[in-house]
Amino acid sequence: MKIHRGQEIVVSADTRNAKVGDPAVIGIRPEHIQFGEKDAIKEGVVEQSVVEQLGNECLMHFSTPQSNEPVVIRVEGQTTIKAGDKRCLEFPADYCHLFDKDGKAYPRSVVGETKPSLVVGGD
Repeated sequence: MKIHRGQEIVVSADTRNAKVGDPAVIGIRPEHIQFGEKDAIKEGVVEQSVVEQLGNECLMHFSTPQSNEPVVIRVEGQTTIKAGDKRCLEFPADYCHLFDKDGKAYPRSVVGETKPSLVVGGD
């Protein structure tokens, strides 16, 4: 699937009923988003805007140039990351879900074998 500025991501979803160019939305749970390698950055900036320290876990809100919606990451424990910090985020393909323009999820296909993932952001 091609997304913002030609970046591509492989999603484990059965899209046989979709047509090329159909709008779609990628979704991922906050606990599945990971911090990526800085040298893997292609383009873009992902900036920490809010950090919610909740004791046993932390919710971190990042703003991105690719979306009007914040990206929220959930990690266990506490963090030293603060508002204004820039990070690289990785969206593992096996944890991404694909939805059509009406919000209906495409069925999951093979899980556990998809290697590529989307990486955005960085310093």
